[in-house]
Amino acid sequence: MSRVQFFVIALLFFLLYVSLGCRKKNVVTPWATVTTEEHDIKKKVLYIDSYHAEYPWVEGIMNGMLSEFNITWDNFGNLDNSSSDIDLLIIHMDTKRNLSEEFILEAAEYAKIIIEEWQPDVVITSDDNASKYVIVPYFMDSSIPFVFCGVNWDASVYGFPNDHITGMVEVLLIQQLVDQLSQYSEGSRVGFLKGDTQNARNEGVHFERVLGYEINQQYVDNYADWKDTYIEMQSQVDILLVGNWDAIPDFTKDNQEIQKFIEEHTTIPTGAWDPWLSEAVLLTFATQAEEQGEWIAQRAMEILQGKDPGDIPVTENKRASVYLNMTLAKDLGIQFPIDLILRSHMVLPIE
Repeated sequence: MSRVQFFVIALLFFLLYVSLGCRKKNVVTPWATVTTEEHDIKKKVLYIDSYHAEYPWVEGIMNGMLSEFNITWDNFGNLDNSSSDIDLLIIHMDTKRNLSEEFILEAAEYAKIIIEEWQPDVVITSDDNASKYVIVPYFMDSSIPFVFCGVNWDASVYGFPNDHITGMVEVLLIQQLVDQLSQYSEGSRVGFLKGDTQNARNEGVHFERVLGYEINQQYVDNYADWKDTYIEMQSQVDILLVGNWDAIPDFTKDNQEIQKFIEEHTTIPTGAWDPWLSEAVLLTFATQAEEQGEWIAQRAMEILQGKDPGDIPVTENKRASVYLNMTLAKDLGIQFPIDLILRSHMVLPIE
């Protein structure tokens, strides 16, 4: 699709949205799910998600946000804001499944068009690409308030905050995770294994900054190397942090295969922060996407009630869902304390 065709289609979709007037209606655009209501009553909030609706992280953010806005899904999968004061429009940029710079730039420019034409009262964004490709190039000097979440580790790289931009920085609770794993390790050497992406390497830098010392970082780009490196690191470090393997294209899709491999080759305490890895590591401190969704919605409502975004300090996520892998605990001879068990989710052996 040429850029001219793209913008013609985007404009047609937006004109269709406007033409629906005050009737409640859901409209699907290439990146957006739109809900409209009486504009003289509702406050307009635009949510720009960097990824796609089916991504578990996005689902969590949206669940937290919609709950705070008192918006639900109807039986047909459409947004129902009949009990809310919010007229919500959602754009999914879909930049996790589509990595080309051309696609990302087009998605960002589409979001820019919607912001300029719809003129929301507040814009909410999640994850780095919405900040990097939408806010920074187009709206750093805007009068429209922005509330972000999911920006990894440091928002200052984008020039945030300022008088109309605030948000929640996403951090992984690495210090807490390592402290807990240290109770079951025989030494203090920490390793990190993940697919080879710039984001993964950035994580490694931040891990060392948070922990205050160097760690053994290994990045791989295929499944065979991941398995070889996993085995090697059992003797090279005392604690292994396992990042997700989304960026490894040929990684097995067979959960039983990877669980069998891990059970056979794990000899040291392992940890992760993605809940879907809880069956692959001993201990998971999973960042709660719902926390971020709740926070951004609460701050958006404060702004709608007249609070200045510049008076809302940037914060970091603090909550975690804890998962204990009882299969690996048994294999490693580890007994978790009762207080940890009582506040955790059990990952039980498969019979």
